Amino acid sequence: RPIMHLYGYHRHHLPADEWLAPEELMSSFAIDLAAARRLIDQERNFPYPSPDNLAVDGSPLLDEVAFWPAHLRYTTDPEVDLPAAFGLSEDQVLATGLAPLTRLDQWPVFTVALPTGGVILIVHRTQHSRSLLRGQWVQQAAEHQVDFWLAPTDGAGLPLGTLAAELRGPALRWPELKAIAKAAAPDRREIARRLLLLAPMLGDKHVEAEAVTWFAEAISVLGGLDRSVPAVRRAAERLTYGNECFRFATWREEDGIWVCDGVDSPRNPDPLIGLPA
Repeated sequence: RPIMHLYGYHRHHLPADEWLAPEELMSSFAIDLAAARRLIDQERNFPYPSPDNLAVDGSPLLDEVAFWPAHLRYTTDPEVDLPAAFGLSEDQVLATGLAPLTRLDQWPVFTVALPTGGVILIVHRTQHSRSLLRGQWVQQAAEHQVDFWLAPTDGAGLPLGTLAAELRGPALRWPELKAIAKAAAPDRREIARRLLLLAPMLGDKHVEAEAVTWFAEAISVLGGLDRSVPAVRRAAERLTYGNECFRFATWREEDGIWVCDGVDSPRNPDPLIGLPA
């Protein structure tokens, strides 16, 4: 297994416990302070799997056509036949594309270089979550999510967004996504890969119409169907307008920094939810 450089990702993705407050547990489960603190200690000390041990290089999957609709499945509406845009059936995507992304023993990691330096990591991770039931920690069914992690050339990494039961994003405006993809020119295949790898983090109410053409071309390059095929066009349109929770996000420039008004965007300047400037 190749050793993956995770750019600080593991430091962030140990389970957070900020939401665990003894007073809230006491109230919710009618327990005393000692019992509440014991539950918090159990969660903090639980041996969650380490990304350092599970991360694997996902780049070989990029040549599998079924990978792309599997990777993008959280980005488009259910009525959009995304597999058809890549000339596949849903069963083929589940068996060939999604299966390698949802293993408990391996977390595929993909890297997109940024034209200004640094990288964005895309991590598909699957693990068992835990929840409190009647004052006891209970293991839940395995959950799959996709993390997008910004790793600058220096300093600590930062979470850009997450695709899971609770979405976090958007993280990119269309001009930014386009610039990251264009930086791979003249390699059309690499341009397409970058565009589709980062497409789930696009959220821009004022996205330019050209984005549909860009996405259609990317799907055509990686899937093999002509970009004028109706299924390809429909998928491209849906990718352009993004996840339904992100598509109405607007952006503005403040002191030379582009910020987002999305209530779940890490690039929202609200100090309660956003990243540092």
